[in-house]
Amino acid sequence: MPTLGFDPNPPKSPRPAYQFVGFMITPTDVHDYTVDFQVDEIEGYTEDPATGEYTVPSETLPYLTCMIKWDSCSHFTFGDGGGYLHLCGVRDQIRHLALMHHLYTQAFMLMRRAPEKSEEWPKTDEELAAIVRTFM
Repeated sequence: MPTLGFDPNPPKSPRPAYQFVGFMITPTDVHDYTVDFQVDEIEGYTEDPATGEYTVPSETLPYLTCMIKWDSCSHFTFGDGGGYLHLCGVRDQIRHLALMHHLYTQAFMLMRRAPEKSEEWPKTDEELAAIVRTFM
């Protein structure tokens, strides 16, 4: 998954917000052992005067807040705090999974560390299938 041009040695908090698959992501608190994110779903865009394209987010809704820790444990609150998340169809499911992968990857990059060997995101379908089999 692309890192959207992030510096491999990023400064600590505050970090600027950026767009990813229809979300605005803001790393709100960055430490050596934890990273907090605020993620808002983009609901509308306004015109970018430089390009004439509608790419500037104008309306957003809270999607999630989370903390991802050095030991790969994560805490998530969905929506505006109620915990409810509505996903419409497979496209939203895939976008949500892409967001989860992105946040996990970015958290470790911002913490300037690698996840534990047993906590790395699967790189192949075979690795994913092996993990899924452990739940069966």
